Amino acid sequence: MFVNHGCTCGPYLDPRKVANLPMVFNGKSISRVLKECVQSLVDAALDQKQIFGLLRQGEGRVVITGERLQHYYVSFEVYKVELNGI
Repeated sequence: MFVNHGCTCGPYLDPRKVANLPMVFNGKSISRVLKECVQSLVDAALDQKQIFGLLRQGEGRVVITGERLQHYYVSFEVYKVELNGI
């Protein structure tokens, strides 16, 4: 999967973080590529909670995680979603 670094990121992604993504995601399996690609997009989000709201919970083996700092750096809110199998 190729990343277009010249694109407009829209309201969900941080352009500086998107610029640091690799040019290509590839691997031995399609599920590995999916995990790395989606996880990188979640990591590049301005607000991970918003991105998790766009992902559908499934029952597959691809697990995407994220976290959000709350209350003046005192606690973390952790997000987790399992994507459907492909």
